[in-house]
Amino acid sequence: MGDNIKEECGICGIYLKNQSKNFKEVPFYLDIMLNRMQRRGQTGAGICVHRKFEKGTLKSLISLKRQGLASNLFGGEDFELREKILNEYSGVSGIGHLRYGTSGNKGSSKDLLQPFLRRHGKKWKKFGICFNGNLANYPELKELLEKRDYELETDVDTEIIMHLFSLGIKKLSDENFGSIPDLFELSKNVMLQMDGAYNILTLFGNGNMLAIRDPLGFKPLVYGENEYFYAIASESVVLERVGITNIKN
Repeated sequence: MGDNIKEECGICGIYLKNQSKNFKEVPFYLDIMLNRMQRRGQTGAGICVHRKFEKGTLKSLISLKRQGLASNLFGGEDFELREKILNEYSGVSGIGHLRYGTSGNKGSSKDLLQPFLRRHGKKWKKFGICFNGNLANYPELKELLEKRDYELETDVDTEIIMHLFSLGIKKLSDENFGSIPDLFELSKNVMLQMDGAYNILTLFGNGNMLAIRDPLGFKPLVYGENEYFYAIASESVVLERVGITNIKN
């Protein structure tokens, strides 16, 4: 029965059109989307939210991850805790992930949950990233990073991709005298090194959101918009659940 209900991870994202302040609708809709595609993974769930800078007290990116079902992420049946979480993780955009363990034994169970967060002092170099798929050339990329003296904390594909993004950001920034890299160039830089079937969502500390699908489009990924926000997910029913009908893939 387990093989019938698992679809090897799921991803989703939301980007509000009104970004005048932080809104708890961001984690609220991520909660709905993650629960709607719960069958894609029951190992754990996580979100990464971009927040407007208010009064100099908030970090640009904040993440929350818990083992088990998506409902556990937002307090389960403890409605007081749920309201607290929704307020704490309010923002203007966010990405979410459901984990079904297709890879990863190294590191603690929580270490393997996504989105992964790449920390940096500069907002445009800081990002959260989640991944659905498999890297066929994982061993080669792992060896390449280890030759550059990287010490990998997990054996999850997503950590490799996170480092590819970091290296791509540095390379393109250096080539353009320290300027912020173009997202399409960054995507191309990363994808040229990857062999596999995958979808990637990346949320940057400066507010940019990037969605990547492998060249053959093997893994399902759909997107759309309504009056209030843009959204993207692994399944069309997820977008329908949050009020989007003009769905594209």
